Amino acid sequence: MSIQKWTSGELRNLADRSGQDFSSLARSPARGSIPIALPGSDQELGVWSCEVGSFARAVETAELMLIVQGKATFTTDDGQVFNMSAGDTLLFPAHTKGQWNITERLMKFFVTL
Repeated sequence: MSIQKWTSGELRNLADRSGQDFSSLARSPARGSIPIALPGSDQELGVWSCEVGSFARAVETAELMLIVQGKATFTTDDGQVFNMSAGDTLLFPAHTKGQWNITERLMKFFVTL
């Protein structure tokens, strides 16, 4: 496996190049991910996008993410509030529970751990 590099512009354009229309997904708000192959690993890697709206976090694994575009707030079940915007990097421990509030279409690059 060789080193792979994506610029922030390439990550923003990945969803457009894939042809996936997130607005057609049967979720509210519309959201989805585009996986990137990580040979020989059980980890998930990809680009995730979500339109404006709120929903509960459903991922049970730890997750490292880089916000590529947009703005959001994540409020943990115990009341901690994390504001995020393009350029921020966050690490969510496994079993983190809480509520996403997407205030501006969000796109993130993520790796589950």
